[in-house]
Amino acid sequence: MAHETRLRIVSFLREFLSASLRVALGPRHELHATHSVDELDDTLRVIAADIAIVDPEFASQALLELLAVLDKHVSVHVVSYTTVSPAAMRAQMQFALRGHRHLVLKGFDDGPVQFRTYLEDLRGDALGEILLAQLRPALERLPTPVSRAIEELFRSPATIESVPALARLAGARHRRPLHEALARAGWQSAGTLIRAARVVRAYAYLTQGDNRVRDVAAKLGYATSRGLANEVRAVSGLLPSSLGALTPQAFLARVAAGLVRPPVWAQRAPAADLALERVAPEERFAD
Repeated sequence: MAHETRLRIVSFLREFLSASLRVALGPRHELHATHSVDELDDTLRVIAADIAIVDPEFASQALLELLAVLDKHVSVHVVSYTTVSPAAMRAQMQFALRGHRHLVLKGFDDGPVQFRTYLEDLRGDALGEILLAQLRPALERLPTPVSRAIEELFRSPATIESVPALARLAGARHRRPLHEALARAGWQSAGTLIRAARVVRAYAYLTQGDNRVRDVAAKLGYATSRGLANEVRAVSGLLPSSLGALTPQAFLARVAAGLVRPPVWAQRAPAADLALERVAPEERFAD
């Protein structure tokens, strides 16, 4: 069974819209509701959000302030969720002029399944998708549950914060089968993958907008700025202050080169051709 993307969402909505959003998201996705423009800004600074869902009409008296906050957090998808009132449509026009074109209308587009599917189709991190495309040949060497878990890790790194969590996502009861499956296919350790996923998201934050290292460190769960700097250097060979000198393609090439050992995995038979017991002797991964 395919893994579904898990989202971290920050909202700034009137209560009746917030209630509908909670129904649409269900228990899988994480929602952080805010009630002022300042609280929205503070939350986006410390939460590694995938999507911000806002009601332009809710901020009609502070629309410019709301747009300024969203401009500071350009790595986050912005979705307008509002009504068809004249005031809402006037405010939405200002959003569209700033490039925020994702719109869900109350009573028209917000059926729970339709709304949830729309949000899940928005990718929080385009860099993660590009990196996964580069890693596709190496992913195909892994058992399907493991490759799916890695894909979810790079799409939603904030929701997978430990090796045991990644192992569970891959269908294993503990970390050893995951480590063995990765090693046999020429991949680095699960811990290295988790660090790389966070650093890819850090690159997006640090090279877009005016995010400071300490704010990005807090957003991604690092105790100190030094902790983030050490992981950025371990994954990319550079300090955070130098990331802006790398194009996304050059940065991702550095990351990919550190995740897979081509001389090893290129000589292995595909995982599909190996008995699962040989890939993970202690544990069967469930497809």
